Order: sequence, then structure tokens, then C-alpha cells
Amino acid sequence: LTQDRNAEARELLNAHAGIDALALRLVLALNRLGAPEAGPARRALAERLAAKAARGEPGHEREQAWYALYLADDAATALPLAQANWRRQREPVDNRLLLAAARAAGDGAALAELEAWRESLRLEDAALDATRRYP
Repeated sequence: LTQDRNAEARELLNAHAGIDALALRLVLALNRLGAPEAGPARRALAERLAAKAARGEPGHEREQAWYALYLADDAATALPLAQANWRRQREPVDNRLLLAAARAAGDGAALAELEAWRESLRLEDAALDATRRYP
């Protein structure tokens, strides 16, 4: 997906749509391809994520934030989810997600928190400095 090889991503992910993280990536690929199945797949994923959130299942903030930011174009919803995810796990993908959500929401405090953390660790990550449409 980061290389815009969406058709290949679709081929690889089709068989794994039952896993939320992979279903999200599949929907992103379908959306970018303008595939007719993008809408139904997006709605099905939204329902799955909402059901898990309603049950209070932890650990799905990353997928919920990605969905809100990249599929629902809802930065206000994505940012607190990305922040909660980032505070729990700080993998490179989580850092980039928080950066994208904070930029989209125009939240300088969230950007400053991420930057302060990076400086405290002397973390250099070119991907964090690049503006990307998708993680």
C-alpha cells in the first residue's frame, strides 16, 4: 500500500479479510482501486470495528483510527484513537499514524508530544518526516 501497489495488495489480502488489520488494508486497497466491492467491504469493516468497540474489546484503536482517518475522513475521531494506541504501543506505524491524525486534526499539542518523545529518544525516522497519504 505504501508503494501504491494496490492490485497486488488486494491479491495478497483477499484470503485474509477475516482479520481486522488485514481487512482494513484490503479496504484501503479496494478504495484506491475504485473497486465496486469497496463500499460493501468498508461498511462490513465499520460494523465489525463498531461491535468490538461496543463490547469494550481493547487493542483495536489502531484499526479504528486508520478507518476514521483514511476511510471516513474523520480526523476528530481518529486523533484520540491514534493517541490511545500510541500511548500503549509505539511501533513505527503507530508513530506515523499519530503524526497523520494530528496533522489532519490540526492538533499542535499532539504533534508537540510526539516530537518531544522523538527528541527524548533521539529518534530519527525519515518516514515520520514525510507526508504520506496512507501508512
